[in-house]
Amino acid sequence: MNEKELIEKLAELEHIQWEEWSKYIAKELKEILGNLVYGNISLANKKLNSLINRWSKNWKPYSNLSEEIKHSDRVYALKTIKLLKDANLLTLPTAKEFNSR
Repeated sequence: MNEKELIEKLAELEHIQWEEWSKYIAKELKEILGNLVYGNISLANKKLNSLINRWSKNWKPYSNLSEEIKHSDRVYALKTIKLLKDANLLTLPTAKEFNSR
């Protein structure tokens, strides 16, 4: 795999991550908008504040995140590693090899 192909594969992976995030955001925003359309401003406000509060708890360095949040970040790190391994750009020792050192 050449550099251009690697860039495209990594960009595709990043797009998948963005797509999953934006679908989640769209679902949440549709619920908020529905509440606003039907005049339930307080419920819309409550939902919006709940989202902001939940997200802002994770606006900190990775090392300070909960294990649950770190796990969700690791999912994409593992996808990146798999992509690099599949392209023969990364070779990591197996657990057995690593433990025998």
